[in-house]
Amino acid sequence: MIIVNMIENEENGFSNLLSAISTGITFNLLKLYKKNSYNLTDSAKQLGLPISTVQDNLRKLLQSNLIFIREKKYYLSSFGSYILSNMHQFEHLYQLRNFFGKIPSDLIPNTFLEEIIALIDYIDIHETSWHFLKIFDKLLSKFKEKINNGNFSGELRVLGWWNLDFDFELLRTYFPDKKIDAEFYLNFFENITFQQIIDEKFALELFNREEIRDIRKFLDKNNDIRIIANKTLFNFTIMEIEGSMCLFLVKNNKLDVNHHFFINHPKIHSIFDIIFNYYMEKTISFHKFLERI
Repeated sequence: MIIVNMIENEENGFSNLLSAISTGITFNLLKLYKKNSYNLTDSAKQLGLPISTVQDNLRKLLQSNLIFIREKKYYLSSFGSYILSNMHQFEHLYQLRNFFGKIPSDLIPNTFLEEIIALIDYIDIHETSWHFLKIFDKLLSKFKEKINNGNFSGELRVLGWWNLDFDFELLRTYFPDKKIDAEFYLNFFENITFQQIIDEKFALELFNREEIRDIRKFLDKNNDIRIIANKTLFNFTIMEIEGSMCLFLVKNNKLDVNHHFFINHPKIHSIFDIIFNYYMEKTISFHKFLERI
């Protein structure tokens, strides 16, 4: 009976903690006491709220040990400081809700999210198609310039994809004077660092498209195209290109340009490693996949 009561008390205590941090008022009080200590009257003045409202919220914070009182002044506790710092993480994550809020929980590892949140100030978020096309064009133009100069170099890593028609349209747009044949692909894949992980749905599209039948053997010459060896379906694409990383959502096999962001930061390569390696160990080569179908 004692053990049961202890468990119930712990559960009730945690529920009280969730209740204590569930309002904007308590969040603002914690931020207020991080900077300084105040009594009840001054706390209400700082927030511009009635004393009775502030007093009710202070009671919740005290019960959860997020703050403590000494000589009628309220102070942020070390426990409260830790909770507050994590609440700021959630505040940052909230800015990315329109992206990660539409991706199933098992497709993005938490460690990747944590690294992304830490770089929130470097994330370029615009929910418009023109912004995506503008930045994407800038990145692809760098690749085009290198290729036209005969300098096949650089690194391109892609997790997920959505539609081959868009690929062909990109090739026609950026390389109108080049013959997109086996030689082109051979040079491309031989001279850049290219890796891609795709799901079975897109792999089957690669297999069935007549336009690439003659060059299919060059697509995975170095085992650079990997297939998720289960029924995982990506509804997003994450790409590392020219020192930048972009994420965009996919809806009905089409690019969802209204849900995307770009990051340009020295840590991008190591951050992309987290999610790429998360999937890499679950993959098989494109050639191995073809042997199964």
